[in-house]
Amino acid sequence: MANFLPVILAVETVWIKPPVLNSTNDPDCNTWSNDQRALCYDCQSCKAGVLTNLKIDWMKTAIINIVFLIVVYYVGCCAFRNK
Repeated sequence: MANFLPVILAVETVWIKPPVLNSTNDPDCNTWSNDQRALCYDCQSCKAGVLTNLKIDWMKTAIINIVFLIVVYYVGCCAFRNK
């Protein structure tokens, strides 16, 4: 399980890492950036979370596609048989 460090909200869009907690061995805790192009996306935990969400979304899409293809195949077989 990941050990996350708390961050302090300075203003609405700026987060500050507490200086006391910066002495951690987890490199993810030092990758946070307030730069809007970077933010947290350089840390391995965020990358793993995005990949997990993509995997779940694609699994749902694959199941829907399989069900759709089965229905289309069934309708096609019925239409071909009644021809």
